[in-house]
Amino acid sequence: MGGPHKLIVPMSTGSLALFTMVAIGCQLGRRETVDLVTAVVTRGDVVRRVMVSGTLQPAKAVAIGSQVPGTIQSIDADFNDRVRAGQIVARLDPSIYRARFEEALARVPDASGPLSGLAWVLAVAPDAALRNPTRAVDLAERAVARSAGNDPSMLDTLATARAAAGDFEGALRDVDAAMKAADSQGMQALWVEIRARRQLYERGLPYVAK
Repeated sequence: MGGPHKLIVPMSTGSLALFTMVAIGCQLGRRETVDLVTAVVTRGDVVRRVMVSGTLQPAKAVAIGSQVPGTIQSIDADFNDRVRAGQIVARLDPSIYRARFEEALARVPDASGPLSGLAWVLAVAPDAALRNPTRAVDLAERAVARSAGNDPSMLDTLATARAAAGDFEGALRDVDAAMKAADSQGMQALWVEIRARRQLYERGLPYVAK
């Protein structure tokens, strides 16, 4: 017949094993190319980076502020405004404090604190209707007399009252005494404030609260 013919080769078990070993040997005999990457050893810093997202919170939060009771006349700073040291951010109605000092003096007429406090309000109040320089001088003199004349704040109040009354010569005398007392007691911040007011008195100007 003219069809395809198959060739059958009889093979024993031993011959099959030998053929398999020869085939494996041929596979192992092939050479494979291996790429090597080399680098020079150097010394450097190990940097660790942490990538996070979210809101950064402080480890410790401290609230700084002051509480002063009274009626607000005006607010001179808005939320998130940048402010500097000494800047006025709000103004209170001084008439309330005048009434409180008057009440305190009615109870304890010779108390140096209320005497000096009321004298300050009467001397520097922004509202001219609240100022009374003559009475401020009288009250401040009484306060200084009861403080042995060595309290820088009360001496400063007396100088301020004299300047409000137009007595700049007396104001310079008392303000120098106030600066000397503040310096001897280590009150440098107060000394700086008093010196700024002294510069006004030298120019013939009273100090008026803003």
